[in-house]
Amino acid sequence: MLGFGSSAERLEWIGIEANRNDGARSVAEGFAAPLAQLFDRIARLGFV
Repeated sequence: MLGFGSSAERLEWIGIEANRNDGARSVAEGFAAPLAQLFDRIARLGFV
């Protein structure tokens, strides 16, 4: 996933995956924001 698309696109993908499985939805909601922040920090550091 690193290096492809914006954080919004990643969050949208996570949301689409979560909609396929109610059990995964809560997991995606719990981790989507922290993951987006992590990817943004990595991108700012120039590793993407």
